[in-house]
Amino acid sequence: MESLVLADERQTLIVAEVDRLGTVSTAALIERFGVSPITIRRDLAELAAEARIIKIHGGARSIHTSANPSYAEKFKHQQEQKQAIAQAAAAFITDGTSVGISAGSTSAAFASHIQGLNELTVVTNSMRVADEFKNPSINLLMTGGRRSPADALVGPLAIKSLEDIHVQTLFTSTHAVDLASAFSTPDAEEAALLKHFISSAERVVMGFDHSKWGVTSFMTFAQWNDIDVVITDEKTPETAIYQMKDLVEEVVIAQ
Repeated sequence: MESLVLADERQTLIVAEVDRLGTVSTAALIERFGVSPITIRRDLAELAAEARIIKIHGGARSIHTSANPSYAEKFKHQQEQKQAIAQAAAAFITDGTSVGISAGSTSAAFASHIQGLNELTVVTNSMRVADEFKNPSINLLMTGGRRSPADALVGPLAIKSLEDIHVQTLFTSTHAVDLASAFSTPDAEEAALLKHFISSAERVVMGFDHSKWGVTSFMTFAQWNDIDVVITDEKTPETAIYQMKDLVEEVVIAQ
Protein backbone atom coordinates (compact mmCIF):
# COMPACT_ATOMS: atom_id res chain seq x y z
CA MET A 1 0.00 0.00 0.00
CA GLU A 2 1.29 3.47 -0.84
CA SER A 3 2.21 5.63 2.13
CA LEU A 4 0.54 8.99 2.66
CA VAL A 5 3.92 10.67 2.24
CA LEU A 6 4.47 9.04 -1.16
CA ALA A 7 0.92 9.91 -2.19
CA ASP A 8 1.42 13.55 -1.20
CA GLU A 9 4.69 13.72 -3.10
CA ARG A 10 3.09 12.15 -6.16
CA GLN A 11 0.15 14.53 -6.07
CA THR A 12 2.51 17.51 -5.85
CA LEU A 13 4.32 16.20 -8.93
CA ILE A 14 1.00 15.65 -10.72
CA VAL A 15 0.01 19.29 -10.13
CA ALA A 16 3.39 20.44 -11.43
CA GLU A 17 3.01 18.26 -14.53
CA VAL A 18 -0.52 19.52 -15.23
CA ASP A 19 0.48 23.15 -14.73
CA ARG A 20 3.50 22.71 -16.99
CA LEU A 21 1.61 21.03 -19.84
CA GLY A 22 -1.79 22.66 -19.46
CA THR A 23 -3.69 19.41 -19.99
CA VAL A 24 -2.58 15.84 -19.24
CA SER A 25 -4.32 12.54 -19.93
CA THR A 26 -4.91 9.91 -17.27
CA ALA A 27 -2.99 7.43 -19.42
CA ALA A 28 0.05 9.71 -19.54
CA LEU A 29 0.02 10.12 -15.75
CA ILE A 30 -0.23 6.36 -15.25
CA GLU A 31 2.77 5.89 -17.52
CA ARG A 32 4.68 8.76 -15.91
CA PHE A 33 4.25 7.63 -12.28
CA GLY A 34 3.98 3.87 -12.72
CA VAL A 35 0.87 3.44 -10.60
CA SER A 36 -2.53 1.91 -11.23
CA PRO A 37 -5.42 3.65 -13.00
CA ILE A 38 -7.39 3.55 -9.72
CA THR A 39 -4.57 5.36 -7.91
CA ILE A 40 -4.31 8.12 -10.51
CA ARG A 41 -8.07 8.61 -10.63
CA ARG A 42 -8.14 8.89 -6.83
CA ASP A 43 -5.27 11.40 -6.95
CA LEU A 44 -7.08 13.51 -9.54
CA ALA A 45 -10.33 13.42 -7.58
CA GLU A 46 -8.55 14.59 -4.42
CA LEU A 47 -6.62 17.30 -6.24
CA ALA A 48 -9.79 18.54 -7.94
CA ALA A 49 -11.60 18.65 -4.57
CA GLU A 50 -8.74 20.81 -3.27
CA ALA A 51 -9.03 23.06 -6.38
CA ARG A 52 -5.42 22.31 -7.35
CA ILE A 53 -6.39 20.97 -10.79
CA ILE A 54 -9.53 20.77 -12.94
CA LYS A 55 -10.65 17.20 -13.53
CA ILE A 56 -11.82 16.64 -17.11
CA HIS A 57 -12.90 13.63 -19.13
CA GLY A 58 -9.81 11.51 -19.62
CA GLY A 59 -7.41 13.54 -17.53
CA ALA A 60 -6.78 16.88 -15.86
CA ARG A 61 -6.43 20.52 -16.83
CA SER A 62 -4.48 23.24 -15.09
CA ILE A 63 -6.47 25.71 -12.99
CA HIS A 64 -4.67 28.26 -15.15
CA THR A 65 -6.93 27.39 -18.07
CA SER A 66 -5.14 29.59 -20.60
CA ALA A 67 -1.79 27.98 -19.80
CA ASN A 68 0.06 26.91 -22.91
CA PRO A 69 3.30 24.96 -22.35
CA SER A 70 6.48 26.38 -23.77
CA TYR A 71 8.18 24.79 -26.76
CA ALA A 72 10.96 23.58 -24.46
CA GLU A 73 8.45 21.75 -22.27
CA LYS A 74 6.70 20.17 -25.26
CA PHE A 75 10.03 19.11 -26.72
CA LYS A 76 10.85 16.95 -23.68
CA HIS A 77 7.89 14.62 -24.06
CA GLN A 78 7.32 11.56 -26.27
CA GLN A 79 10.33 12.29 -28.48
CA GLU A 80 10.53 8.80 -30.01
CA GLN A 81 6.85 8.86 -30.93
CA LYS A 82 7.03 12.38 -32.35
CA GLN A 83 9.93 11.46 -34.61
CA ALA A 84 8.07 8.38 -35.88
CA ILE A 85 4.95 10.46 -36.56
CA ALA A 86 6.98 13.13 -38.32
CA GLN A 87 8.71 10.58 -40.55
CA ALA A 88 5.37 9.00 -41.49
CA ALA A 89 3.90 12.40 -42.29
CA ALA A 90 6.85 13.29 -44.51
CA ALA A 91 5.82 10.48 -46.87
CA PHE A 92 2.79 12.58 -47.88
CA ILE A 93 4.99 15.41 -49.22
CA THR A 94 6.74 15.46 -52.60
CA ASP A 95 8.99 17.88 -54.49
CA GLY A 96 7.36 20.96 -55.94
CA THR A 97 4.32 21.10 -53.65
CA SER A 98 3.04 23.67 -51.16
CA VAL A 99 2.99 22.82 -47.46
CA GLY A 100 1.62 24.57 -44.41
CA ILE A 101 3.21 23.69 -41.06
CA SER A 102 1.79 24.88 -37.76
CA ALA A 103 3.87 25.47 -34.64
CA GLY A 104 4.86 22.71 -32.25
CA SER A 105 7.58 20.20 -31.45
CA THR A 106 6.03 17.50 -33.67
CA SER A 107 5.81 20.03 -36.49
CA ALA A 108 9.48 20.93 -36.09
CA ALA A 109 10.35 17.23 -36.31
CA PHE A 110 8.22 16.98 -39.46
CA ALA A 111 10.03 19.98 -40.97
CA SER A 112 13.38 18.31 -40.39
CA HIS A 113 12.20 15.27 -42.38
CA ILE A 114 11.14 17.26 -45.46
CA GLN A 115 13.86 19.92 -45.55
CA GLY A 116 15.79 17.88 -48.11
CA LEU A 117 12.99 18.07 -50.70
CA ASN A 118 13.26 20.51 -53.61
CA GLU A 119 11.09 23.33 -54.89
CA LEU A 120 8.75 23.28 -51.90
CA THR A 121 6.71 26.30 -50.88
CA VAL A 122 6.43 26.25 -47.08
CA VAL A 123 4.15 28.47 -45.00
CA THR A 124 4.55 28.43 -41.23
CA ASN A 125 3.73 30.42 -38.11
CA SER A 126 6.72 28.96 -36.24
CA MET A 127 10.26 30.26 -36.01
CA ARG A 128 11.40 26.82 -34.84
CA VAL A 129 9.94 25.24 -37.95
CA ALA A 130 11.42 27.93 -40.19
CA ASP A 131 14.89 27.30 -38.73
CA GLU A 132 14.79 23.71 -40.02
CA PHE A 133 14.83 24.84 -43.66
CA LYS A 134 18.33 25.49 -45.01
CA ASN A 135 17.70 24.28 -48.58
CA PRO A 136 17.89 27.34 -50.89
CA SER A 137 15.41 25.77 -53.32
CA ILE A 138 12.64 26.00 -50.70
CA ASN A 139 10.42 29.07 -50.82
CA LEU A 140 9.80 29.81 -47.14
CA LEU A 141 7.06 32.17 -45.99
CA MET A 142 6.35 33.10 -42.36
CA THR A 143 3.25 34.70 -40.94
CA GLY A 144 3.51 37.82 -38.84
CA GLY A 145 1.98 37.97 -35.38
CA ARG A 146 2.68 37.87 -31.67
CA ARG A 147 4.99 35.18 -30.34
CA SER A 148 3.24 32.85 -27.88
CA PRO A 149 4.93 30.87 -25.06
CA ALA A 150 4.81 27.86 -27.38
CA ASP A 151 6.84 29.79 -30.00
CA ALA A 152 3.82 30.14 -32.30
CA LEU A 153 3.06 33.38 -34.12
CA VAL A 154 -0.58 34.18 -33.36
CA GLY A 155 -3.06 37.04 -33.34
CA PRO A 156 -4.68 39.28 -35.99
CA LEU A 157 -1.48 39.81 -38.01
CA ALA A 158 -0.89 36.07 -38.28
CA ILE A 159 -4.49 35.43 -39.34
CA LYS A 160 -4.41 38.29 -41.86
CA SER A 161 -1.34 36.83 -43.55
CA LEU A 162 -3.18 33.55 -44.19
CA GLU A 163 -6.28 35.07 -45.78
CA ASP A 164 -5.17 34.73 -49.40
CA ILE A 165 -2.90 31.70 -49.04
CA HIS A 166 -3.77 28.20 -50.26
CA VAL A 167 -1.58 25.15 -49.61
CA GLN A 168 -1.88 21.62 -50.91
CA THR A 169 -1.10 19.99 -47.56
CA LEU A 170 -1.15 21.26 -43.98
CA PHE A 171 0.65 19.35 -41.27
CA THR A 172 -0.52 20.22 -37.79
CA SER A 173 -0.69 18.70 -34.34
CA THR A 174 -2.87 19.09 -31.28
CA HIS A 175 -2.64 19.59 -27.55
CA ALA A 176 -5.64 17.33 -26.87
CA VAL A 177 -8.01 15.07 -28.80
CA ASP A 178 -11.14 13.07 -28.02
CA LEU A 179 -14.24 11.91 -29.88
CA ALA A 180 -16.64 14.57 -28.60
CA SER A 181 -14.51 17.73 -28.54
CA ALA A 182 -12.24 16.67 -31.42
CA PHE A 183 -9.00 18.72 -31.50
CA SER A 184 -8.37 21.38 -28.85
CA THR A 185 -5.73 23.69 -27.42
CA PRO A 186 -5.37 25.76 -24.23
CA ASP A 187 -4.68 28.96 -26.21
CA ALA A 188 -7.62 30.84 -27.78
CA GLU A 189 -5.39 32.80 -30.17
CA GLU A 190 -3.70 29.62 -31.34
CA ALA A 191 -7.13 28.04 -31.91
CA ALA A 192 -8.22 30.98 -34.07
CA LEU A 193 -5.03 30.82 -36.14
CA LEU A 194 -5.30 27.05 -36.64
CA LYS A 195 -8.89 27.35 -37.89
CA HIS A 196 -7.69 29.71 -40.64
CA PHE A 197 -4.69 27.52 -41.42
CA ILE A 198 -6.93 24.47 -41.82
CA SER A 199 -9.34 26.32 -44.11
CA SER A 200 -6.41 27.26 -46.38
CA ALA A 201 -5.44 23.63 -47.08
CA GLU A 202 -6.65 21.09 -49.62
CA ARG A 203 -5.52 18.24 -47.36
CA VAL A 204 -4.97 18.30 -43.58
CA VAL A 205 -2.62 15.81 -41.93
CA MET A 206 -2.97 15.69 -38.13
CA GLY A 207 -0.19 14.11 -36.07
CA PHE A 208 -0.39 13.39 -32.34
CA ASP A 209 1.09 10.87 -29.90
CA HIS A 210 -0.90 8.59 -27.60
CA SER A 211 -0.64 10.90 -24.58
CA LYS A 212 -2.97 13.40 -26.29
CA TRP A 213 -5.82 10.90 -26.73
CA GLY A 214 -8.87 11.11 -24.46
CA VAL A 215 -8.16 14.65 -23.29
CA THR A 216 -10.09 17.89 -23.80
CA SER A 217 -8.42 21.30 -23.65
CA PHE A 218 -9.81 24.85 -23.45
CA MET A 219 -10.86 25.53 -27.05
CA THR A 220 -11.64 23.31 -30.04
CA PHE A 221 -9.94 24.38 -33.28
CA ALA A 222 -10.93 21.51 -35.60
CA GLN A 223 -13.67 18.93 -35.96
CA TRP A 224 -13.11 15.41 -37.23
CA ASN A 225 -14.51 16.25 -40.67
CA ASP A 226 -11.81 18.95 -41.05
CA ILE A 227 -9.08 16.29 -41.01
CA ASP A 228 -8.10 14.00 -43.90
CA VAL A 229 -5.27 11.95 -42.39
CA VAL A 230 -4.48 11.11 -38.77
CA ILE A 231 -1.01 9.88 -37.82
CA THR A 232 -0.47 8.54 -34.31
CA ASP A 233 1.76 6.02 -32.57
CA GLU A 234 1.28 2.36 -31.68
CA LYS A 235 0.54 3.11 -28.01
CA THR A 236 -2.75 4.80 -28.92
CA PRO A 237 -5.56 2.46 -27.76
CA GLU A 238 -6.89 0.04 -30.40
CA THR A 239 -10.46 1.15 -29.71
CA ALA A 240 -9.44 4.72 -30.52
CA ILE A 241 -7.84 3.60 -33.79
CA TYR A 242 -11.04 1.84 -34.88
CA GLN A 243 -13.15 4.86 -33.93
CA MET A 244 -10.90 7.23 -35.88
CA LYS A 245 -11.06 5.06 -38.99
CA ASP A 246 -14.77 5.84 -39.16
CA LEU A 247 -14.13 9.58 -38.88
CA VAL A 248 -11.24 10.36 -41.28
CA GLU A 249 -10.10 9.09 -44.68
CA GLU A 250 -6.88 7.51 -43.45
CA VAL A 251 -5.28 6.56 -40.14
CA VAL A 252 -1.55 5.82 -40.08
CA ILE A 253 0.17 4.10 -37.15
CA ALA A 254 3.77 5.33 -37.01
CA GLN A 255 6.29 2.65 -36.06
